[in-house]
Amino acid sequence: MGRCPLVQALQNGAVTFLEKPFQPAELLASIREALSRESRERSTRPHRDTLLARMRTLTAAEREVFDGLVRGKTNQEMADNLSVSVRTVQFRRARVLKKFNVRTRQEIMNLILESGGLQVLSAIPAH
Repeated sequence: MGRCPLVQALQNGAVTFLEKPFQPAELLASIREALSRESRERSTRPHRDTLLARMRTLTAAEREVFDGLVRGKTNQEMADNLSVSVRTVQFRRARVLKKFNVRTRQEIMNLILESGGLQVLSAIPAH
């Protein structure tokens, strides 16, 4: 059974779906939007690749702490959620920061934003 043309177009990366008859201005607006998206994607791609490579180096325990950092959790909150000591969270957090070559949570958030935002994190499955 064939897929709906609209669904197929969107799955293949369409910016929009124009129904006939369409106005030339609609087509031009869609082309501009596609070019704008491509430009943004091109500028964030190197940052995204670096971020994803660093994320792949994290152990499962470090990924849990990373996820807590990104969500703004305190060390105590992470320790309670993970059923570990605060000291263990501090140790894992230090390893995460070292692997990302940063010193603060804010620097990690900046890397994420430079990579295109939080949606990039879903590209790497949790351990």
